[in-house]
Amino acid sequence: MHSEQAVSIFETRLARLQNVWRENRCLKAPSIDQYLYWIRRFHHYCMAEALDADEQLTQAGVNTFAQWYAPQRQIDAECACQRAQTALRAWALGLCTSGVKVPAWQPGTDRTSEPTPDDRISPNIYGKIGATRKVPSIRSWPMFAAS
Repeated sequence: MHSEQAVSIFETRLARLQNVWRENRCLKAPSIDQYLYWIRRFHHYCMAEALDADEQLTQAGVNTFAQWYAPQRQIDAECACQRAQTALRAWALGLCTSGVKVPAWQPGTDRTSEPTPDDRISPNIYGKIGATRKVPSIRSWPMFAAS
């Protein structure tokens, strides 16, 4: 995929998910800002390394990114892994709920127990008119259970 096209798709997805997070009030503004920081850094890393960002949205892929990122910014690698995982798991779930195929966070994860898009996200993400409903806490979803 041409890099300009990839950036455009990424920015469109990011804008949609930001709106969902804000409308559903499932994340506060400071959390959204931190998530965006990590999501953008991850996307830039994937583009620079010629990796498919969607395919890298796994625990192993995110850990590899964080291990690469931490020394460049002179930050603790474990802290980078934890923060990147939190943000990028939310990103992966958001992509999944909007119909983007992303891999399981961990190999062998049973994705059948995860909520369906209709259970997780306001209908507004699909372009329908309707009231926004609050989604349950991300931590209650199997994909986000403590590892």
